[in-house]
Amino acid sequence: LALALAAGWYLRGALAPARPQDTLSEAPLDGGDEAEGIDGTIDEPKTQPADADGPADPTLWSLMLANTQHPLPDGYVPPQLAEMDKEGRQLDARIAGPFREMVAAAEKDGCHLVLTSGYRSEERQKELYVQMLRDYLSMGYGAAGAWDATKSLRNIPGTSEHQTGLAADIVSAGYWTLDEGYADTAEAKWLVKHAAEYGFILRYPKDKTEITGTSYEPWHYRYVGVEDAKKIMARGITLEEYLGEA
Repeated sequence: LALALAAGWYLRGALAPARPQDTLSEAPLDGGDEAEGIDGTIDEPKTQPADADGPADPTLWSLMLANTQHPLPDGYVPPQLAEMDKEGRQLDARIAGPFREMVAAAEKDGCHLVLTSGYRSEERQKELYVQMLRDYLSMGYGAAGAWDATKSLRNIPGTSEHQTGLAADIVSAGYWTLDEGYADTAEAKWLVKHAAEYGFILRYPKDKTEITGTSYEPWHYRYVGVEDAKKIMARGITLEEYLGEA
């Protein structure tokens, strides 16, 4: 009954603004050999001019915003998906090349990056959300408490960056846990320093939780394009700030 009540709240759209967090992403199975990529070439996305003033252009696919204030269109699916490893983890095909280049560059520097979660369909996000809700209910939480606890750890379906295919949860071969301790690994430090060179940004910085609505996630990186990524990381701002939404 409690689960039905909580699910009913979601279906009726009676959701208050949340602090979504993808802390409990799918656990990686192993390091994962890279699968064959998509045949053909994919153009680098158009980005903001280097000397652009004012807010960035939110209509660019690479700058798509997904959060509780900007839910994705119903049934959104990236135009094309690329499988990134033998477990079938996927990213938007337009960012598969830059991601692989980043992994290879890190490897040369002695850092082994592992993709633990990429694209998720809305159905998969719902499955994860409902499963966590059930877990809290089985622990003795009431309906309201279970709902609040779940939405503090999982993005509400329709608002997750993982549904864009542009977000990647990246761990170290030697550190698989999605917690703040990951920030102290060589891989996490390498990403902070070099990810922008490949078009990726640290999406949920430690000191920006009030702006992003999401807790600090040192493993969660988001593709925005090289020029935009360099500007965002150099300025120490969030995608919301860059798009003039904060």
